[in-house]
Amino acid sequence: MSAAVAGLVALLVLLGHERGGAGPQDAALAPGGAGAPAVTGGDPSADVDRATPRSFDQVGALLRALAVRHPGALSIGRIGESAEGRALWLATLSDAEGAPAAEKPALLVAAGFGEGAVASTEAALRAIEGLLTSAATDERVASLLRRATIYVAPCLDPDDRERRLVGDAPPAAGAAVEFDRNFPVGWHAWRAGGGAGPYPLSRPETRALADFLERHRHVALLQVLGEPGAPVDPAELPPGADRAAYRRLDGGAGGDVRAGFALDRDAAGPFHPGGGLLAFAQRRLGAHGFVTDTRLAGAPVLEAELEALGARATDAIRVLGRQLPYLLMDEPRVTRLRGSLWRVDVALRNVGALPTLSPLPGAEGGAGGRVRLELSGAAALAAAVRAEGADAFTATRGDPARLVLAPFAGGERRTVRFVIDAGEDGEPEDSPGEGAPVPLRLELSSERAGSTAIAVALR
Repeated sequence: MSAAVAGLVALLVLLGHERGGAGPQDAALAPGGAGAPAVTGGDPSADVDRATPRSFDQVGALLRALAVRHPGALSIGRIGESAEGRALWLATLSDAEGAPAAEKPALLVAAGFGEGAVASTEAALRAIEGLLTSAATDERVASLLRRATIYVAPCLDPDDRERRLVGDAPPAAGAAVEFDRNFPVGWHAWRAGGGAGPYPLSRPETRALADFLERHRHVALLQVLGEPGAPVDPAELPPGADRAAYRRLDGGAGGDVRAGFALDRDAAGPFHPGGGLLAFAQRRLGAHGFVTDTRLAGAPVLEAELEALGARATDAIRVLGRQLPYLLMDEPRVTRLRGSLWRVDVALRNVGALPTLSPLPGAEGGAGGRVRLELSGAAALAAAVRAEGADAFTATRGDPARLVLAPFAGGERRTVRFVIDAGEDGEPEDSPGEGAPVPLRLELSSERAGSTAIAVALR
């Protein structure tokens, strides 16, 4: 490990503790931090660099340090608190020069819960730092942060993770409410093994995350870091476009992007027992879910292994981020019909691989995937839509100047045609001079796929 990295880690330990200074947990972690020297003596691993994963306090210190170092790209907040009062940290990666973070398509990286809680938090932290560092030299990463928002929740179950860090015995099977069994979709208290809790979202941690997702409908994709475990039953996954999107991305990033659902309809299982985060996101919110394996090989924990997990998570985020739904609008084609009547054709495209919303029938998140196209500057008399490859346009209903379109599949393209009355002879009443151009504005937006606008003059 370089002296610079070792110095940084030592500095972070001195920055202070989120919960009021050193305690028994910190004392237990003190020997062999991330910047500790190689083990010497009779240990057969004397020539390797051991690493101690960060405690909760050290996680908070690192996040604050990164936010100071990258003020235009990273902000740190919290979505709630754990049962024992620890913050549920949220890192928001988004280029401040682009649209506001809440108005761009978003990916949520969820880590720090379940069997792989310790390692997945480390992978998430390294991914945050890796993305911020590479954005300065890699235009693909810089472009991703301009057009999308990456949320990272590195430690969603901090109480359980802290117990695992200090070696406390976990509660007996079924005695504790498991984080990934406590969400509403597929929740059944009676299923084998227990752990689902007395009712859905009974834990403050799951309730905080569910509330965050309900309020942030621009999150189109979830990536879970950790131990993959059993996939979600394929019956929870709709046919058609969703299944095709999962198949297209499954195995990406050298195999580090895996669908959170069993893609074979006839798969025999075993499947996730229900109440999981990914099934909740897919069926309740229409967001797609993937898993990246960040398990450790075993003891001792090596710094090189943690770095490799961070690189794996970073690559997976890059791949998935580029698949987010993203709407673009081509330059309109304007044709004067006669007098003050004009025809305007504009092509709309979802350049992402994922749809703007899951087509799952009955999904409660339908509003988040609506695509709106608004025209201003002249009176729209009629509007029609033509799908790619179709021979004819289909008339729309409602106000032709404020269209609400069905969700776009990944890569889908449609053309919208407007018939416009721009005033007598194409000249608005308040325009000075004969033949003055009529300014027209088209704005395309979707909560899950961003927004774009084009101005055109009717001449």
